[in-house]
Amino acid sequence: MERIIAMSQDQSAALGGLYLLIFFGLVIGAAVFILKKIAPRANAKRRRQQVEAQMHRREYDRRLAENVADEWGHHRRR
Repeated sequence: MERIIAMSQDQSAALGGLYLLIFFGLVIGAAVFILKKIAPRANAKRRRQQVEAQMHRREYDRRLAENVADEWGHHRRR
């Protein structure tokens, strides 16, 4: 007959701590992996929106300057 050796309380606590470390490591690792996949797309979308907004502002400023120049009788030289 084999003799079953029970774990001591310290060994059980150490094993539980190891399980917790593995669990949290997997959760954090999965979160980092997902963020590394999503973040570049979100940054590209935000940058594209910034560029589009800047283009619209420049067009608005150009039209505004032309309208003011027309009202004041100044003509822009091209």
